[in-house]
Amino acid sequence: MVGTLPSAFHPDDHDGKINTAPDGPTPDRRTGKPIDLKWGILATGGISQSFTKDILISPKTREVQDITHHVVAAASRSKAKAQEFVDTYCKTIDAQQAGVSTQAFGSYEELVACDEVQIVYIGSPHSHHFEHAKLCLNAGKHVLCEKPLTVNAAQAEELVRLAREKKLFFMEAVWTRFFPIMYEIQARIRAGDIGDVTHVHAEFAMNASVDSLADTERLIDPKLAGGSLLDMGPYPLLHVLLAQLHPLLASQGKQDSQEPIPLPKIAASSVFGSKKLADRVGGPIDEATTAILTWPSAHAGEGADEVETVISTSFRREGDPQRVVQIQGTRGTISISSTPCRPTAYKLRSWASPSSMTYGATAEHQEEHTFELPGGIHGFGFEADCCARAIRAGEIEHSRMPHRETILQMKIFDEIRGQTGLTYPESIEAV
Repeated sequence: MVGTLPSAFHPDDHDGKINTAPDGPTPDRRTGKPIDLKWGILATGGISQSFTKDILISPKTREVQDITHHVVAAASRSKAKAQEFVDTYCKTIDAQQAGVSTQAFGSYEELVACDEVQIVYIGSPHSHHFEHAKLCLNAGKHVLCEKPLTVNAAQAEELVRLAREKKLFFMEAVWTRFFPIMYEIQARIRAGDIGDVTHVHAEFAMNASVDSLADTERLIDPKLAGGSLLDMGPYPLLHVLLAQLHPLLASQGKQDSQEPIPLPKIAASSVFGSKKLADRVGGPIDEATTAILTWPSAHAGEGADEVETVISTSFRREGDPQRVVQIQGTRGTISISSTPCRPTAYKLRSWASPSSMTYGATAEHQEEHTFELPGGIHGFGFEADCCARAIRAGEIEHSRMPHRETILQMKIFDEIRGQTGLTYPESIEAV
């Protein structure tokens, strides 16, 4: 069936807060004073193009009445490239009707000096996120920065410190978290529809034909923090965090805490590219990485005291699109299909009791749900709306993607890299 969106699953609320009542967390549809958020786009590559196209589609197509988005400036390494971006993606009918024009800049310094810009979307390679986010924050701009936020946890912690010091909204752009389907899947887990979570397996695997890529392609260039872990890893990890960590924090009464989140136990392995590839690009990159993350159970004392989760990334193989994420519970499973970054469907199978959920047993209940993204958006509009409401409310973070979960992610990746020997040039690791 095609999933119609109940109000409980509609992103987002008026103040960046998530309802944490026993049936929460779910987004709140209350609205406040209308806000016209004025964006600056830093870097004009593919991800910035997709983001810009999305936010310039009217939010009313996704039942959002209190927000409009306008791109008032874009910057690239050359003004010609920036102007080409503006001409191609920013001159929409809505922008023309609103009398909005977009300035093109040939440097990022000019972008952050533009008084019209309220928030900067950073779409540069993640090797440069730390440098570019600091530039924006020091200029007094709110920031939405593509994932991964940084190359390591120390850089992420420094940016969070700076954003808090300057009282600016700052968020890692993990767009998938804001999809209505993700809210619904979490609600099914909270409701006990698959029992207690016992295992999560999430992967992002695609055949990128790395041997035929140019030396400077960001996926394989160590100078751009290339490799599968940092490029793809945030997606499988977000599914683990939403399915396992969030129920754990709720069971501990710590879902709204500002305390650092303890690392799980981690065992990791990476497959590195060939010596020939390393010699060609100037160093090794991980073509595939798998890590087992073991967490305390949210239901310790009622079964096993720990929950094993697995994240896996690969440039060398194609994953199974029918089950990119498997969430197993004591009496059911949820399988998410399509891609882990842009999920559009899930299947839930359940049994009456744990004792009837045995190997080979046919599920006693089965349902499938497909979610169509409204208005022709790719999916970036949801996170942009959340930014607008949080900024309107004076928030410096959004609880759907809080600072401490970004820092946890980077600490997990640091530990995985330490175990597997994945290193990058000091120039992009430095704080």
